[in-house]
Parts: sequence; structure tokens; C-alpha cells
Amino acid sequence: MTIAVLANDSDLDGTLQAASVTIVQDPGFGTITAIDPVSGAITYTPDQGY
Repeated sequence: MTIAVLANDSDLDGTLQAASVTIVQDPGFGTITAIDPVSGAITYTPDQGY
């Protein structure tokens, strides 16, 4: 599943830095498999059964 984490964000000068998206805590029931440096989208894979 891909999550567009910057879709509801903004900043004062209108230029979000998608490459600055970082994960500060791993998810409890799955893994982050990718962070797109262009869009900031995060690809998350849930554990089996979630």
C-alpha cells in the first residue's frame, strides 16, 4: 500500500521537500519498504493477517 504522507501538508513558501520524509518509528504490524524521494510517498507492507 502506498501512503501519500504529504498530500495534506503545506509550508509557508509552497515548496515541500519530499526528500526530507523520514520514518522516526517503525510500524508495529508491518514494514516500510520504500520512501519515494520525489513525492514523499511511503510504501507500507502490513504483516500477514493485518
